[in-house]
Amino acid sequence: MMIFEYTKITPSVSRPLVFVRISFKDKFLLTKALIDSGSDYSIFPLDFAYTLSIPISSSKKSIFSGFSGEKAVLYLNKVTLTIGDASCPVNVGFTDAIGEYSYSVLGQNGFFDNFKVCFDKSGKQVTVEPKKS
Repeated sequence: MMIFEYTKITPSVSRPLVFVRISFKDKFLLTKALIDSGSDYSIFPLDFAYTLSIPISSSKKSIFSGFSGEKAVLYLNKVTLTIGDASCPVNVGFTDAIGEYSYSVLGQNGFFDNFKVCFDKSGKQVTVEPKKS
């Protein structure tokens, strides 16, 4: 079990952000991602896919929309996610719809199906535990 402190964004706003390693073959990136139980997918910037040499042209495509209702293309691919000392192969999406100052997102597909998550908003902590196979 891993316990992560919420990250203070402003004096009155804290969010459950965790460092995540995303790997494809022999390449990896380390980034901060928001644990978001309302997101259907785990989503990362499209630039990450290019950096990791993921073949976007052969990716399965899906359409998604966020709270603004704007639709965007999501390129789905299998990668390895590592959080703390736990790693697992998961399907994630890459999109150019993530803004320059937005966080990557750990959502239902890919993250919540592989990890048990407990939010403690008042304690400003999130507990993440890999599910047993």
